[in-house]
Amino acid sequence: PEGLRVINDSVYNLDRLTSISLPDSLVELTGFTNCPKLRAVTIPDNVDKIGNATFLSCTGLRTITWDMTASECPANFAKYTAWEETYGEDHEWLALNDGTYLVRYVGQGGDITVPKADKVEAGAAMENPRITGVTSEYGVADYMFARCENLETVSITAGEVGEDAFSECSSLRSAELPSDLTVIPTSVFSNCMALT
Repeated sequence: PEGLRVINDSVYNLDRLTSISLPDSLVELTGFTNCPKLRAVTIPDNVDKIGNATFLSCTGLRTITWDMTASECPANFAKYTAWEETYGEDHEWLALNDGTYLVRYVGQGGDITVPKADKVEAGAAMENPRITGVTSEYGVADYMFARCENLETVSITAGEVGEDAFSECSSLRSAELPSDLTVIPTSVFSNCMALT
């Protein structure tokens, strides 16, 4: 209904939901997880906060129409959707606010470069088996590449390194960090058994 401002974690696992109409008054959106028949969504321009797992595992979701702006949008908001797969054919990153907010790596993998951004979502490339190498002049966020099982090399030449940034990367064998780095969280390379 018009006037509705927030949809939270109340809508999920609806096997028969095929479409939704969101009111322009909406400012915060969460909660359509695992609605496999949902096909298209238009996110109103006023939405500034997209919550955790909003469209996670909506496997039939092919179209998300929106202005690509938000102050909050977790990396898993549209994970395991047809939309994310298609978006990744033409883009390396799901980036909001004119590219200044990196939400999730959606590209084809291989050796990737982290672009400059004002904000990077924690876990932005987490659990991505297609990534084999990472280069960044701007640091990496918390959990950014955690559990990337085929990641082999890392070269971070400037910036900070987040907590658990490369934890459980079982194939990681070499990592270069900035020479002026003052703090390395103890968990950055936890369970990276191939690292020498």
